[in-house]
Amino acid sequence: MPRASAISASDALVYFTSQTATDIVRLSRAISHQRPLTTTMPNGRTLQLHDISVSRGHDDLGPTEPGWAVYSPHARTILMSCADGEWLSVQKLKTQDRALLAAKEWWNGVKGLGLLHEGRLRLG
Repeated sequence: MPRASAISASDALVYFTSQTATDIVRLSRAISHQRPLTTTMPNGRTLQLHDISVSRGHDDLGPTEPGWAVYSPHARTILMSCADGEWLSVQKLKTQDRALLAAKEWWNGVKGLGLLHEGRLRLG
């Protein structure tokens, strides 16, 4: 019986412009037990996404093109805009060579790096 190919790092890459939040959550369920989902930050470092879900009802954030992230103090999560206007909620994040952090602590660290543009972060 043939075996499935090993899950590679490229299988775990998130593409916000072509994947909906639903697609990303499904991918996480399928492979995150072996590889965490990843994207890249503006400084070129990889970013792992943990404890994710689809989030709805963020019309107050206005139309945002896929790939932008904002911190939601109400939900205490990072919201990432995805294809088809869906939002991905991320509870925990891990920047390359750093510890796994809750959304608020991670966002505060990103603010200190000067990577935000008008309160938003451009990803992958």
